[in-house]
Amino acid sequence: MKPSTPESSQGSGVSRFTGLLRRAWFSQTLQNVGWVAAGTAVSGVLGAVYSAILARKLGVEDFGTLTLVVSFALLLTDLADLGFNSAVVKFGSERLSQGDAPGMMRVVSIVFRIRVFIGTGLILASIVFIGPLVRWQFGHVDSHLTGYLRFSLVVVALGILAASYVPVFQAYKQFRLGTLVSTSRALAKLVALLLGLAVALTFTVSLGIWLEVVALLVMLGFSWACSPLKRLTFKDRDRGLERRIVEFNKWIALYQVVGLLAARLDVFFVGGFGDATSLGIYGAASKISGLISLGSYSYMVVLMPELSASLSPEALGRKRRNSLGVIALLVLGIVMTAVFAPFLIRILFGPSFIGAAPVLQIMCLGLLCTVLAYPMTASLFAAGRSVVFPIMSAASLLAFIVVTTYLMPRLGVLGAALGYSAGGLATLIVSASLFFGLRDKSHPDA
Repeated sequence: MKPSTPESSQGSGVSRFTGLLRRAWFSQTLQNVGWVAAGTAVSGVLGAVYSAILARKLGVEDFGTLTLVVSFALLLTDLADLGFNSAVVKFGSERLSQGDAPGMMRVVSIVFRIRVFIGTGLILASIVFIGPLVRWQFGHVDSHLTGYLRFSLVVVALGILAASYVPVFQAYKQFRLGTLVSTSRALAKLVALLLGLAVALTFTVSLGIWLEVVALLVMLGFSWACSPLKRLTFKDRDRGLERRIVEFNKWIALYQVVGLLAARLDVFFVGGFGDATSLGIYGAASKISGLISLGSYSYMVVLMPELSASLSPEALGRKRRNSLGVIALLVLGIVMTAVFAPFLIRILFGPSFIGAAPVLQIMCLGLLCTVLAYPMTASLFAAGRSVVFPIMSAASLLAFIVVTTYLMPRLGVLGAALGYSAGGLATLIVSASLFFGLRDKSHPDA
């Protein structure tokens, strides 16, 4: 047998790496990621065009009022979910991989009942407390704001129903249909807006809410028409499965609440420690980093049901190793973003925003850490260790607060960027610690 040489070992390593890239590039997984990412990008572009047109028609004040109303509706819709869509992906994928279609229907029915129960409570509480809330905090915004917010509860109800179909497409791995369904909402809003322009309607805040209602009705109808599940049964109860879903999701729910806070805290910190210029610089960089984050998270949307459907440690390990090729592509994209950050900032925002380039480059470090954690996080998700999500979110939030509080008074907006990256590093450290702890306790190759 010919002894191994450093050169042959190196060549073998390079061959394995290029093989991973080749399999990743031509894999069904990457195609699914492409569909999800494309849907995110198209929805983002359609939403930007819609907002630009509507802002010009409404004017600054009415557009600000509509933004507050829509944000309120989206917040309630997200709270009604509390991460239970993740439970559909995990438990639904497991049952479908076992050929248990009735079990999949029970999973969806259980989660749907929970969502309706939570959503109904939120809507009833909103009806009671919207008036006092507006008088206490938002009375100066618009004299009709209470009526607008109550009208937006229709958007909340439709949003809860429409969002119930999203994890179904994920669990069935029908990412192409899921992408088309998710894009239909943004497209329907833009088409309805253009039709309003064509018939010369008077644009008001109420009309803006109606556009949201129409778009959700279109999305809901399209979801039902394309969904592999046409009906839900509420009579077939499985108490054991209900307890498992609730037990699994309690940590996901905590993660979602903490995540809602973490997603908005950075801008408040920049505004608290800096000025309007700092907010503009940080905002330009965060726009690009946010798009990258959404695009890369498309891979997690695909990876979680794939790993959840792996019934053996060997299959799980094989899928996780294959994921390294996609991770390498994502890392390459982030590195290229950092290298060409000055060019991107100048082209998209103009020379006056060039100070955002180093901010974006620092934020790319945090994006790299987050992407590197994806395979480990998805493996923990598949293993039912949903506790990882609130721990990661809390660690990321704490790291951001500590680093930003200490560095921003000294370094300005660069300190906030370092805080952002510190949050990504905390995510990677927590994910790796929990993942290797789980692997050591189970199977050496898991």
